[in-house]
Amino acid sequence: MALTHNLILDFGVTVLSIYNGVLLLWLGLTVILNAQRRTWGLWIAGIGLLSGSIFFMLHSMVVGIYPDIFSMDRGYWWQIGWVLVIMLPFAWYVDILWYTGFTEKKVIKNEYLSKAKRIHRNGVRALLGMVIIMGAVVFLTTPMSQIRDIKTLNILYFLSYGGTHAFMWMYALFIIICMALSIYALRTPVPSGRLMGDEARSRALPYLFGATISLFVVSVVIIFVFLWVESEIRYPGFWGVRINTIAYFDIILNLLILISVFLIGQAVCSYEVYTGETLPRRGLMRYWNRIIILGAGFSGVAALSLILRIRTVYIVLFFSVLIISFFAILTWRLFIERETFMRQLRPFVTSQRLYQQAIQGHLIDDQSINHQATDDEALTSIFDHLCQSILLSKRAILSGSNHMLPIHNFYITYPDMDDAGDEIVSQLNSHAMNVTNDTLILPISIEEEPEIHWFVPLWGEIGRIGTLYLGKKIDNSLYTLEEIEIARSACERLLDTKASIQMTKHLMDLQRERLVQSQLLDQRSRRMLHDEVLPDMHALMIDLNSPKAKDIEPVEIIKSLEKIHKQLSELLHAIPESFSPEISRFTLIDAIKKLPELKEADCFSEINWKIASDANEVSENLPIQIREILYFAIREVIRNAASHGSTVEKSHTHRIDIGISASNNLQISIKDFGCGVDVDHYISRITMGGGKGLLIHQTMMAIIGGNMLIESVPGQFTKVEFQLPIEKMENAVVDQ
Repeated sequence: MALTHNLILDFGVTVLSIYNGVLLLWLGLTVILNAQRRTWGLWIAGIGLLSGSIFFMLHSMVVGIYPDIFSMDRGYWWQIGWVLVIMLPFAWYVDILWYTGFTEKKVIKNEYLSKAKRIHRNGVRALLGMVIIMGAVVFLTTPMSQIRDIKTLNILYFLSYGGTHAFMWMYALFIIICMALSIYALRTPVPSGRLMGDEARSRALPYLFGATISLFVVSVVIIFVFLWVESEIRYPGFWGVRINTIAYFDIILNLLILISVFLIGQAVCSYEVYTGETLPRRGLMRYWNRIIILGAGFSGVAALSLILRIRTVYIVLFFSVLIISFFAILTWRLFIERETFMRQLRPFVTSQRLYQQAIQGHLIDDQSINHQATDDEALTSIFDHLCQSILLSKRAILSGSNHMLPIHNFYITYPDMDDAGDEIVSQLNSHAMNVTNDTLILPISIEEEPEIHWFVPLWGEIGRIGTLYLGKKIDNSLYTLEEIEIARSACERLLDTKASIQMTKHLMDLQRERLVQSQLLDQRSRRMLHDEVLPDMHALMIDLNSPKAKDIEPVEIIKSLEKIHKQLSELLHAIPESFSPEISRFTLIDAIKKLPELKEADCFSEINWKIASDANEVSENLPIQIREILYFAIREVIRNAASHGSTVEKSHTHRIDIGISASNNLQISIKDFGCGVDVDHYISRITMGGGKGLLIHQTMMAIIGGNMLIESVPGQFTKVEFQLPIEKMENAVVDQ
């Protein structure tokens, strides 16, 4: 190549041109292929980046292939290059407008933003007109055979003033307006309606702003070069004397554009500015760093091969070695990252020793809170590992849902806040937001806890089971999509584990109580049969077989038989029935209606029933085992409402609403407008060994595949909702 006959200058121009082309090609393909939603703005961004890559490929071809850059016939390549030079600044401006929200069809109430939108609308129209004019000039002008023929643009010569063509003045004005309006749009963006849009935009805007400033400087340099060439080209021998200066200008422009490319790549890979993702993905940033290294090596080798005119076979062999070596290093790094990832996830997939945690309270005589602390040690260590090694969080709090008794008032803090955690978690839960299960993460601002910035809802099959509150990362960067998904899955598993342990312990307590009752009943039955029934029967048999049997009155015999019958009857009555008599004779809804508490006028002043038409059919087809569990749980709730739900003021109406529906789930809702329940106080009673009725029934509901949710506001109402999937009920009928 003979651009300047200076090896260093030729290498600098070529390597920077190829490097820019490689990076822009990767960014363009990445934006298009990794987009969540391919909107028109994203297509403009992707095609604009690819067009920039094509331009630099053409630039590399022009300066690196032909031995004499000033004598080769460029033909239509020159026109294509000029079209790209004209379109790229306009595409950047339109894409900035799309990203900052000025292209959205929505009413902007802010007067300042509304004025800015009008300015941008007029700016787009004016710039589009300039693009059409300059594009027409480029296509209508005969292709220049040599770059020295810049004076042959005769179609515009009559528009020139002072030796400077109007075309150059128009392009100078055009590119200045594009960059100035882009800066104006970045300084006053429209609030985003997308989840986490404003947060991601606030972090990405400095990079886009820096890229725009760099492109603005490029525009100024281009204008200066145009003016300088126009003023110097009239002198003989200009190209031979000034070619080194032009090469320096080329290197400066390439470096400025490279800075812009680095900033755009940082915004694309770190904050997903074009892909539409809620959070950035960690993998994109890693691959961006790798393409920077690979592109640098590739560009350097390609530039040297073009400058030194190395034979093709050596170039092919060298690039083969380079690509294979890079692929080997990439494979090695992928294996290391995989091993690191598995090592970080190992605590989440190892055994949680549920069996040991479930029985340890029964193997140790002391039934104290220390057992509860022992149960939580494993969960706390996993949560600490999650926050310290994976999320790199400064502060994090995991809180269970208030609607689920097994994990109500359960929380884990990082770092440990000791006794101050109760008050902080209570304040955080009071600010919890109602969201849908497709919500991944939301920003949250709480005056009482300024270190908490993110709200991550946790979900299970039964609905929302808890919340993860996160503070900023140690390096103040955004959490990546992979990190939040891992944190969400891990915390959901921790809450499920905690609930499973609690319900298992309650089931074991219930089983132990029933085992003791069964043993006592068995001993009582044996004692009664051995000490009372059998001796009386034996004595009666002896009397009837004795010679004096004729003297025994029939009345005495009947009294003896009546006594034995009474003893056997009492024994039979002491044996618990397999099913409740109400459930054996009636459907679930009829059995609920016959509860004494719903018939007595002293319990509730008003009873409202809301039973869906399909609920009767579903309740009639329930297996008797499920009907019994539901019946006793509902009876316990209604009895508690009747006994403890009445308010002090007699004038207050103690109303109860009972709703039953069956669409996808059998849902039974009981809401009494009494004094409400302090759930925290109720949990403390359970911890002290009392008031386990509702907790046992919730555990029994879990056994049959259902759930019992409790919501209460002291002084207003208490709502208990039973949920049971119809599919599981149908499977239970088949199994039965």
